[in-house]
Amino acid sequence: MTISAGPDPDAIIPESTAHHENEWYNQDFDGYRVTEQPLFAKRHIRMVCVGAGAVGLQIAYKAERLLEHVDLQIYEKNSDIGGTWLENRYPGCTCDIPSHSYQFSWEKNPNWSHFYSSSEEIWRYFKHVATKYDLEKYVKLNTKVKSATWDDDAGVWNLVVIAENGTEFKDHSYKYPDIPGMDQFSGKIMHSAAWDSSYDLTNKTVAVIGDPKEKIEEFKKDPAALAKYNRDIEGELNKRFTLMHRTGKDQKASRELVAGIMADQLEHDPVLTKKMIPSFDLGCRRMTPGSGYLQSLKKDNVHVVNESVVKFTKNGVVDESGTEHVVDVVVCATGFDVSFAPHFEVIGRNGANIREQFGELPKAYLSITAPNFPNLFLFIGPNGPASHSSILPILEWHTRYLFQMVNKLQTENIKSFSPKVAAAEELFQHTHELMKRLVWSSACRSWFKQGKIHGPVTAIYPGSRLHYFEMLKNVRYEDYDITYRTKNRFQFMGNGYTQVELSVDGDPVWYFDDPFVLV
Repeated sequence: MTISAGPDPDAIIPESTAHHENEWYNQDFDGYRVTEQPLFAKRHIRMVCVGAGAVGLQIAYKAERLLEHVDLQIYEKNSDIGGTWLENRYPGCTCDIPSHSYQFSWEKNPNWSHFYSSSEEIWRYFKHVATKYDLEKYVKLNTKVKSATWDDDAGVWNLVVIAENGTEFKDHSYKYPDIPGMDQFSGKIMHSAAWDSSYDLTNKTVAVIGDPKEKIEEFKKDPAALAKYNRDIEGELNKRFTLMHRTGKDQKASRELVAGIMADQLEHDPVLTKKMIPSFDLGCRRMTPGSGYLQSLKKDNVHVVNESVVKFTKNGVVDESGTEHVVDVVVCATGFDVSFAPHFEVIGRNGANIREQFGELPKAYLSITAPNFPNLFLFIGPNGPASHSSILPILEWHTRYLFQMVNKLQTENIKSFSPKVAAAEELFQHTHELMKRLVWSSACRSWFKQGKIHGPVTAIYPGSRLHYFEMLKNVRYEDYDITYRTKNRFQFMGNGYTQVELSVDGDPVWYFDDPFVLV
């Protein structure tokens, strides 16, 4: 006699209202009906990613290998993939993270030409990744998301998308200075994040507003040497959290060391050293090697003005002292919109607008989700590890966290996740109490504090990079409000069978090999 592990296809399943021989079961359990599927069956869902930079490529690569029954669509406003490394092409633009750390863990590059790579070389690396793994099939280029609105009843986001031939709208991804008279200037105005490579700067007088500094053959032949080098670089970068403590000896020693190096590069010029070597804690602003930057300030054709620009004129700009500087070109190295809200309108539960909710004091949950915006994931949001070495491993762990929630949503009859307001508030309190002892809270003007000297640190995680990874390792579902697709949360339990029992290759004694059992 053969016993089947799966359901009998010929067996008749009686209606729930049919008479049962056990009288107790002749009742209705609040209208609940069993779903004819095995435990943890994955339902089909659609996922939209806005942007085909590092995040989009990371999600596409991992989704193809780790997710099931997920339709992924990536919308990219530009004409190619690459995100910030496609857009930022001003002369000398490089990454301030070592190249062998600024790469995907799953696609190591033995061919980096410099310790700190140029924006163009990094873009070529991303393009290589997209081509090698055929990731562009998920991407619609020249396509902008105008708005996203949450439908609480259906448990879905409704997006309005503008195609290549559609109506244009203002893009808020980078930030021009709010200076009167810009429309009067008759010369060329460019932003460092939207560089016009076709414009010839030869023999031009250029005003820069803001601060613009923001072993190959062996590795080809010996992958083990490349892997060790990558781990050594990454490990060294992960040891710097102690330096970020305001009163520590590492901070004091490093400030003295860096001040000496900067003075040497400025040739001990008394005016420049006074203006350029900061008196605030090292790390209050993002630390960057800025190779060649300080040396360039001593060149004959460079004039440093330590006054803010107060207005534009037809022929140039005027500084705080009232001096007009006549120039041909103005380059705005004035940073980005650091509100952490998407550049498109996002309307969440009960009409919450994410830009209004974040305002000047954004509160999110572990930099990845936010109250009132179910099933919305930020890469990265407020108070994330934005100054904790390479962002790419951080994005990978964000993706890992996202995939855990996607899997749970698919298999447990869940409509939506939204972090509890209380969880976000208590995390906010912890963040800023701990931030008191860290250099990021020092009184300097920094984008970490939305360009303010005095104010909350909205961009930085209150802990080390490894601390953040530990926090993302397992989702704390107790911190989330979870809503279900039906009124019975156990609908996902199905008809009593498991996936193993329905698989011809299923192991009916898998529990013998569980790590706990084997101890």
